[in-house]
Amino acid sequence: MGSDRILSWFVKNVLIPNAVDYNTPGFVQERISFRSKAGMPLRNVLASETAFANIEESLVERFGEEANDVLYSAGKLFGKRYCMLEAVPSRESKQRDIMWTAFLRTFETVFSTKIEDKICWDKKKLEIHSTDSVICRKSGIGSLWMEGAIAGFWGGICEDPTIEGVQYECQGRGDPVCMSVYAPAKELSKRFKSFHTSKEKPKPVPKAYQKMNASLSIPSEASANLKQMIDFNEMSYIGGVLQVDGERFFPFELSLVHIMELKVGERFGSKGINVIRSSARAAGKKIANKPHRVLKLMSALGWGIPQETGKGVYFHGFPWSEYFNGRSVFFEGFLEGALSKKLSFKYDYSLGYLGVNVGGL
Repeated sequence: MGSDRILSWFVKNVLIPNAVDYNTPGFVQERISFRSKAGMPLRNVLASETAFANIEESLVERFGEEANDVLYSAGKLFGKRYCMLEAVPSRESKQRDIMWTAFLRTFETVFSTKIEDKICWDKKKLEIHSTDSVICRKSGIGSLWMEGAIAGFWGGICEDPTIEGVQYECQGRGDPVCMSVYAPAKELSKRFKSFHTSKEKPKPVPKAYQKMNASLSIPSEASANLKQMIDFNEMSYIGGVLQVDGERFFPFELSLVHIMELKVGERFGSKGINVIRSSARAAGKKIANKPHRVLKLMSALGWGIPQETGKGVYFHGFPWSEYFNGRSVFFEGFLEGALSKKLSFKYDYSLGYLGVNVGGL
């Protein structure tokens, strides 16, 4: 077996199953590089692909090219932060090639069905051809993930804040595959007349990240882990794709939602925030079902441990990052859609971690 095939087998059969913990109700935790700067596995959540596609489409429809700029900036900031958190080896590291290949095969397993790359380390240039990539295959946009997030991640590896990304072909726009290029702005300008740029640096990750996102053990009949939901046939996992009632869900470090909400709110105010909420609500309706089943799904997807109370449901250990701005309209909208009713949400830290009291069930 050749070295590439050995590494591919290792990633799909050893690295991925052991790098992500799906066995704790309410929590999905990831440690791919095993050197997380958070001092713990990174807290992940899984979210509906349709929700993100709806957000991209609706924001661009309402706010035009300015929305693409905001989505790109949010994605790039997330990509930089993720690279920093996982302490990914830089291009100067002796481990760069094996770690890059491992990450690429991991992304291929989770976020697309096939990825081919071409790298010029000296020019800090990366080209990616991908098939069936999340979000953009449905929205035809890709500003948040395929352009922004990967540009930030690659820029972190190359330690170059001028690196930007352009997705110049997309399956969601009718092209055979998605084709993207990431390189310093000066290099990109030789090929493209215009592209998005963002130089914002991620905030230092506070010690509170570890405290707020440490897994909890709280007995609850409304909770379940991802493995249980797959075993119960409430979810399917085939070929790296996780689905609920035919709707695809994909994992990411939790700050992606927080950064997106923060940046959209800063640029577009309540009008932009309402787009996120309504887009998530529409996606939630795709898995609408009995409340008890929906709560178990939300628990398995990493949004905390739901515990039914006399006044509603309390989510213990709700995902937190330094970009959390006091509420998550993405979560609120999706849950309202899945439960087909208007709900009330109250966030608090009274138990030493972030919790959400959901009323109206």
